[in-house]
Amino acid sequence: MAPFYGASALDSDAAASLISDRGGPFCLLPDAEQRALGGGTIRSPPSGVSQWVRHGVVNGSPDGSAPGSSSCLSRPLKFTLRPPTVMCPDGRQCVNDAVAEVWARGGGASWLPGAPAVNYSPAAGGCFALATADGGPLSDAALSAALDSIESAALDACVSRHLVEGGDDRLHLTDEGVNRYFCAPVAPPRDTILRGACTCSPPTPAGWHSACGLLRDLWTGCTTFEQATLSIRDRLPAALGLEPHMLPPAERDVQVVLHPSGSDAELVPLAIAEARAAEAGCGRVVNIIAAAGEVGSGTAPAAGGRHFSAFPPVGERVLLDGVAAGFSSNTTVVELPPRGANGQVLGDYDERFVAAVDAAEAAAVEAAEAPPFFVLHAVDGSKTGLRVPSVSVMDQLRTRLGPRVLLVLDACQCRSDAAELAWYLGRGAVVLVTASKFFAAPGFCGAVLVPPSAAGPLSTGPSEAIPRGFRDYLTCSEVPHSMPSLRQALPTGPNNVGLLLRWECGLTEMELYAKQRSCLDAPIRTWIHRVKQLVRLRAPRLSLLDEVDECAVAAGTTGVTRVGGVNTIVSVKFLSGCGEGLLTAVDLRKLHRYLTRDASAALPPSATPEERAAVTHVCMVGQPVKLGPYGVLRLAMSAPLARKIATAAGLEEALQQDAIVLDKMVILGRYCDVLA
Repeated sequence: MAPFYGASALDSDAAASLISDRGGPFCLLPDAEQRALGGGTIRSPPSGVSQWVRHGVVNGSPDGSAPGSSSCLSRPLKFTLRPPTVMCPDGRQCVNDAVAEVWARGGGASWLPGAPAVNYSPAAGGCFALATADGGPLSDAALSAALDSIESAALDACVSRHLVEGGDDRLHLTDEGVNRYFCAPVAPPRDTILRGACTCSPPTPAGWHSACGLLRDLWTGCTTFEQATLSIRDRLPAALGLEPHMLPPAERDVQVVLHPSGSDAELVPLAIAEARAAEAGCGRVVNIIAAAGEVGSGTAPAAGGRHFSAFPPVGERVLLDGVAAGFSSNTTVVELPPRGANGQVLGDYDERFVAAVDAAEAAAVEAAEAPPFFVLHAVDGSKTGLRVPSVSVMDQLRTRLGPRVLLVLDACQCRSDAAELAWYLGRGAVVLVTASKFFAAPGFCGAVLVPPSAAGPLSTGPSEAIPRGFRDYLTCSEVPHSMPSLRQALPTGPNNVGLLLRWECGLTEMELYAKQRSCLDAPIRTWIHRVKQLVRLRAPRLSLLDEVDECAVAAGTTGVTRVGGVNTIVSVKFLSGCGEGLLTAVDLRKLHRYLTRDASAALPPSATPEERAAVTHVCMVGQPVKLGPYGVLRLAMSAPLARKIATAAGLEEALQQDAIVLDKMVILGRYCDVLA
C-alpha cells in the first residue's frame, strides 16, 4: 500500500520523538525499560502474556514475517499510557488493558495504509509496542493517526472511569457494570428507550463528546482543573436562562458552588443558617423539608448535617448518619409529606407548612429556649412533579420571620423556568439545582446558587468557623474566589474530575436546550398530552396518577414557571396481576429492573410469543415512588427528548417508543406475581 501523500518515512528515533512530543497520556518507556521488556526488534512474549492486537493475529509479526525481518522497526517503540487524571497504578493498568481490548476487537487504525500493528503486554502496568502492518515503512501520518485512535480509546476508557468517581455509593457499579439505577457510565445502545431522566441517565452522545474534549484539554495542558471548574460555574446561570435584569441589583452577583449531588448540596444552606442563627442569637436551627418522600432520600439527613452515605465524594469513609464535622448535632429536621396515607395530594399543604413553623416556635417557648432559626424549603419539581408550598406562603413566612429565616428552593429536577429561580434568588433564597435530571447528565452533579445577601458567612466570616465536614464533599476548586472563607477551609485536592466531567456533560445539554428553549414549550406540552392518552388506552392495567390534563390549561396560560408550562413527569399506576388492587412500590422495583433488560426469559410458560417479543426492549424509566399503599413508575421529559420532538417526525418516533415502553409495562404488570 502506498503511504499517505506527503507523508515521510520514519526511522525509530523519529517515531520515538513523535510519541514523546505528543504528551497527554503517552509515556515512551526509557531505553532501560525498553531493553528489559525485550530489546532489539519486537518479539512475541510467551503465549498468554501478550498478543498482536490487530485482526486477531496472535504472537507473531503482523505480516507473518519472522521477528527481526525488515518489516519490523530497527529498535522497539514501546510506550505505556499514563493519563494524568488517573493517579493509581491499578487504574492506569485498567486503562491500558481497556485500550488494548479496543484494538483486539479490530478497531484502532487498521483501516489506514501503513498503519502500525500494536503489541500489548500487561507487564510494567501495560506496555504497547508498534510494528508496521504491511511490511512497508512507517509514515508520520500513519503513526499520528494510530496514536490518535489510541488516545481516543484512552479518552473513552477514562471518561467512563471518571464518571463514577467523586460521588457517593450511588455511583458504585454492580458486577453488571451499572449503578443502582441500572445506568452504565457509557452511552447506551441506540435502540435503548430513555425516559428515566427524573431519576438517572447515561451520558448523551453530545455530553460524552464534550467530556472527552475537556479531558483531552486537561491532559494536554490546554486548561487546568481550576480553570475548567471556573468555566462551569460561569456558564451555568446563563444556561439556566438567568439574566441579570431578572434580579434586583443587590442580588445579581449570584455565586455558584458545585456539589457532588443535590443531596449533599444541603450542607451549604445549613452552614449559612447556623452562622446566621448565632449572629441573631437564635437557638437551634429548624430545617423544614417540603415534599418529604418525593425528594432525594439523602435530603433529610444532609439537611441535618449528617452523612447519608458511608462513602463521601472526597474524604475517607465516614459513619453513616453521623454528624459531619463542625455541624451542630441539634438541628431539628421536620419532614412534611405532600400526600396523605391514601396517596392523594393534601389540599391544605400550605396550612400544614405554616403549622410546622408555629409548632417549632411554640416548642422553643415551652422549653424556655431562644427562638429558632428556620430553613424553609420549597420544592419545584418533586419526584412526581409537585410544587409545594406556594410562593405566597413562602413570602409570608419570610416577612414574618425576618432575620430568623433562610429560604431554600429545591429545584434539583431542573424542571423550573428561569422566572421561578429568579423569584427565589431575588428574595435572598439559596437555590439547589442539578444537571443530572431534566438535563440528562450522568448522575450525580449538583450546584448551589447563592445570592449576595446569603453568601456572607461563606465569604466574610472566619474560615475556622466553616464546618470541617465540608472537606468530605468539596475541594476549593468547586468554590468561587468570591467565597474566600469557604475556599480557605477546604483542601486543594484531590481534583474531582468525575464531578467536572458530569457537569460538562450536563452543561452541554443545557446550552443546546437554551438555543431552542423558546420554541420547545409547545412540543413538550404535546408530548405530555399524547403520552397520557397512550396510558389511558391501556386501562385498566395502567392508569395515570393525575388525570388532569394540564396541557389544555397551560396552553392558554401566561406566566407559568415550569418547563413547558406543565408537569413534565408522567406517573403511572399499575393494576396488580390478579386485578384486585394496585402494585406497591416494592412490586414496582422488580418491574423497574426488568424494564432495563430483555425480560423474555423471565415470563412464565403461559406467555405468548407476542408478549415475549414485546418485553425484549431495553427501557429506562424513573424509579418507583411510594405513594401511600401503592407506587408509580415514571416517564419523564428530558432536554435531549425535548429537542428531538421539536420536529413532527421526531415526535412520532418518540411516541412509538413510548408505546413500546407502556406495552412492556402492561405485560410485566400482568405477570408481576410470577416474575423471579
